[in-house]
Amino acid sequence: MKTKKLLKKVAEYLDLSANNQAATRLEMKVIFKKLKKKERDIRDKIVTEENDLKRKRFQREVDIIHAQRSKGLKVYKDARSEQPE
Repeated sequence: MKTKKLLKKVAEYLDLSANNQAATRLEMKVIFKKLKKKERDIRDKIVTEENDLKRKRFQREVDIIHAQRSKGLKVYKDARSEQPE
């Protein structure tokens, strides 16, 4: 899945109500893992890239992915802690 599509799914998850978040929790866990992998891959590209413009573009991409993933994980963890046992 492309990065934009993954970020769109995270944004949709953040907009869902608590009941709907519970229903999509497993799917979101997979998406968060994919985003983490993409973030790592792009960080590796930054290290090997010699062109400063591309390096800055990659860093901006990493920053966006990291921020969205962090927001999503916070909501995910909050929803999980509120889940009745």
